[in-house]
Amino acid sequence: TLALLLTKHFKLNYLNSGSLYRSVAYLTKLNNIHMKDIENIIPLISTLKIEFLLQDNDFKLICNNSDITKYINTEEYATRASLMSSNKYIRNSLIDLQRSFYIDPGLVAEGRDMGSVIFKDSKFKIFLTASNEIKARRRYKQLKQKGINVSLPHLIEELNERDKRDASRKISPLVIPHDAYVIKTDKLTINEVLTKSLKYIKN
Repeated sequence: TLALLLTKHFKLNYLNSGSLYRSVAYLTKLNNIHMKDIENIIPLISTLKIEFLLQDNDFKLICNNSDITKYINTEEYATRASLMSSNKYIRNSLIDLQRSFYIDPGLVAEGRDMGSVIFKDSKFKIFLTASNEIKARRRYKQLKQKGINVSLPHLIEELNERDKRDASRKISPLVIPHDAYVIKTDKLTINEVLTKSLKYIKN
């Protein structure tokens, strides 16, 4: 939500890197490709055409000319994408695609390794933190608003597992960049987080 608000405020391009991995997860299942079948996954990635269509404070994901937003929003593909993202060959094959979004007039990129790996020379880096219970409640509310049924305890469990995988993987682990502005969001509203972010950028 913050990334989309910043994109709208500064009228820049937008990248949600997690959605790229979810797109790959969706396409592998659609084509009956096993998550560890790298020989068939890499060629699939090379044909990816991704477009983000911004709508209010959300976006639609167009993958190879098809709207797959309703699929990538599910926890099934979030989990599948997290498992696949631990593979170094898959991560490396997506680097050029992610960096291709950085065109004039600029880019707001969100993702777990945006500031530490993909755009490590970025002038502005914001790292948001919150307890997994808080994050799960926010995610639960977000999915419910989209008409997606999900269990809150299951969301908390999935977030814990995802964080554990992302922090312990050998390639592009989840870390806080040394030059990032860290915001603890547990007790803050989105408007308060946005205000802090805009002040940081202005300063």
